[in-house]
Amino acid sequence: MSKPCIFGLLRLFWQKSVDCGFRPVDGHFYSFLLDYCNSVQWENPFPLSTRLAERKTGLTRKTIAEVRKRLQDADMLRFSEGEKNSSTPIYQLPLKNENGFWFPTETKMETKKETKKGENRDGWFPTETKMETKKETILKNIKNTKKKKTTSKKSGSPSIFEESELIQNNKPKKSPEFRAPTIDDVYNFFRTQDADKRLKDWKRSATIYFTNYDSVGWIDKFGRKITNWQAKAIEWIFKDEMSEQKQRVKNESNEDRFSRRRGTDPTAVGRKEIKGTF
Repeated sequence: MSKPCIFGLLRLFWQKSVDCGFRPVDGHFYSFLLDYCNSVQWENPFPLSTRLAERKTGLTRKTIAEVRKRLQDADMLRFSEGEKNSSTPIYQLPLKNENGFWFPTETKMETKKETKKGENRDGWFPTETKMETKKETILKNIKNTKKKKTTSKKSGSPSIFEESELIQNNKPKKSPEFRAPTIDDVYNFFRTQDADKRLKDWKRSATIYFTNYDSVGWIDKFGRKITNWQAKAIEWIFKDEMSEQKQRVKNESNEDRFSRRRGTDPTAVGRKEIKGTF
């Protein structure tokens, strides 16, 4: 199963934000979808109930529907409605290859009955396979090894040492331990993301980011241990940038409204028909 590229999707979102008119709430919801997809082991497409999305993001059902439509129109996700009390809504994130981003041809999650064994779907959609537990996989490998041994002329069933070695080889590999970054690591990473050009005071933003997570032992708002602080930093920079952009637009709007109220036009005429600035 191909995993969505989180760094590529965040960069794609930023590139489309101006042309598609994304709002800060769109970035907030899309970041939640990426985080949720990560929490379900990058299952894509993945089911997500609207009630759970409301509780996790703090957004209303109406706002989620509006954000979802903007993201779908911009080809940032695909979504299929669920049926009340029978099925859950399905979300799908685009995948990346050498030609760019693309969506699998089918968005609905199929059951075992709908997909025959060995049958391929149209397009680039990954082939459906039967999900097996780790224990079933190990036992299956042991069974196949026993069958090969019995057909061999040299020996019969595998020895205890061979079985234990096979089980040892099938154990999942441990992920590398998380190393908390220093403040200098954070500064350097912010510069690689052009934060000094995108933010008004990038160093202050980087310091707040480091203090926010370092003070709680690098745990996110859901109580989970952070394993990729760079992804969190990219999300942090994007949110600060969208917030500054929104504040800039608000300030410009207030200045225009104040100047019109003041009457700075030299040709303006007052109540007593006196021309000039007043």
